[in-house]
Amino acid sequence: RSGKVIMDSIRKQIDIMTSLEKNNLKIRNENYSYQTYLTPIFVITIIFLTLALMILSYIKIIRDVKTLQSANDRLMFAKETSELSEYLSNNSSWIWNLETNKRYFSDNHFRIFGCEPQSFDPTVESHMEFYHPDDIPAVKAVVKRIMETGKFETFSYRIIQKNTGEIRYLKSYGKLIQDGLGQRNLVG
Repeated sequence: RSGKVIMDSIRKQIDIMTSLEKNNLKIRNENYSYQTYLTPIFVITIIFLTLALMILSYIKIIRDVKTLQSANDRLMFAKETSELSEYLSNNSSWIWNLETNKRYFSDNHFRIFGCEPQSFDPTVESHMEFYHPDDIPAVKAVVKRIMETGKFETFSYRIIQKNTGEIRYLKSYGKLIQDGLGQRNLVG
């Protein structure tokens, strides 16, 4: 009899364990069903949010491009106006980056020197080739002071035009301007 009692006790424990496992399986199936229900909703929501973000980004980029194009158009108009004004008034403009020692000359600056626009690299040496020989020491002294102090001095000098050999009298004005990168530029 004691074997029967033990077996009945084991069967009872197995029934309890089976019941618990069935309950756990039922709970897991409910959780799984809930998760499988929510997953597509979550994925679709993410897709719609991503699309909305992409559309908003596209609209912002288009607006920025239009603003940039408008600014470029105004800048191009100002550049053309400035170039025409220089040509008509027989003036020119230049930029000298004191940090890199690079120079930029307007097209009319080259014309004043009797050259085609942008026909040579505007270095100190190439620029000095046009100066009247008697003015070179004074111009070199002024350039040295500008490089040392970063302050522009108004000065007059003569050049000899390349194409005609004509002597022209020039006066140079400028102002020190710091650009967005913190570099000092003389603009004249």
